[in-house]
Amino acid sequence: MNQIIKANNLEELKKMIKKNLALSKDETYEIKEIKKPFNFLFIHLKGEYEVKIVNKEKIKETKKTEVKVEKKEKEVIKAKETVKQNPAKDDKMSLVENKIKNLLDSFGLDISLESVKLKNGLYFVNLEGRDIKYIIGEKGIALNSLEYLLNSIKELKGVKIVLDANGYREKRENSLISMANKKAQKVIDSKSSVKLPSLSSRERKIIHEELSKYPELETQSHGVEPKRYLIIKYIGE
Repeated sequence: MNQIIKANNLEELKKMIKKNLALSKDETYEIKEIKKPFNFLFIHLKGEYEVKIVNKEKIKETKKTEVKVEKKEKEVIKAKETVKQNPAKDDKMSLVENKIKNLLDSFGLDISLESVKLKNGLYFVNLEGRDIKYIIGEKGIALNSLEYLLNSIKELKGVKIVLDANGYREKRENSLISMANKKAQKVIDSKSSVKLPSLSSRERKIIHEELSKYPELETQSHGVEPKRYLIIKYIGE
């Protein structure tokens, strides 16, 4: 008999099994992970596990076979093992792709690498998938954090990654530009300052650049990260 059980981790799962699963003396259980638990910033999703009741004797026989197979695999790997070398410049694209794919696999979510493009020395990475909303987070906070994490990986030192998800950054940039112009007009009409909500350094830069076309306005950054914000001031013509 197989059961699908959701739990935050294996320890919690085993407690649930002990409490709810009735086993005879000759029986035990096997656990197969279907979907890994996912914890990233403010996102917490339970994992899914398949629990199967099996005979203890069959388990012993299976383990003996697995040990033999594992030993053989180790011998093959050892025979083929070569000295690792630093990737050449032409291999940086592959290195970026592999690191991102490995990271996404560890999340256990329906998210995949859509593309990696090199432009002006920057690696523009776009992700896609049904669970992409978890990677973006509120106002792109999770996306910014993941981008920071990727740029902090030791093996990617010297590689600058710009991370996007389903074209979110372009949509967000257009939204910020629209907001900036509306607020600018409000300041010009009222000749009084307007405070904008907390923004990332990238987002503040977008607004700074957009409002630089207004000679009668000035933008100032205030506060401390991650709650740093902008004030649009009227300084006259």
